[in-house]
Amino acid sequence: VDAVVCAFLLCHLPTLGQVMQEYARVVRPGGRLVLSDVHPLLILLGWRAQFRTASGEAAYITLHAHLLSDSLQAFTAAGFRVRGCYEPRLTPEAAGTVVGAHVPEAQHAAFGGLPGLVIWDLERDSARVPAEDSHG
Repeated sequence: VDAVVCAFLLCHLPTLGQVMQEYARVVRPGGRLVLSDVHPLLILLGWRAQFRTASGEAAYITLHAHLLSDSLQAFTAAGFRVRGCYEPRLTPEAAGTVVGAHVPEAQHAAFGGLPGLVIWDLERDSARVPAEDSHG
């Protein structure tokens, strides 16, 4: 394929190697891969995928933090080169969580201004064959 866009997947996977090898298998040399995900800093600070159940209770999904250096290693091993990396910051309004409704000012102060996302713009290297999965 010429291009793949994937949003909020990698943080649900414990390792990156296998998914990156699969992207390399389907993206043609010279093709593009654009990934967005929860920024690992937020995950390391305890951020979780949050939602309310049908009964209104707060529920969470544990996320896996992939350091930017880990991501770079997995991208390179799979035969991708980085065209761009963007880290948009959370606005105070976007820094809310399910539990933050109890202390919104404290939560906005704690998370507002931190990088909320990491967005990668990758290109499949046309001169390189992906390495075997060495990063799990």
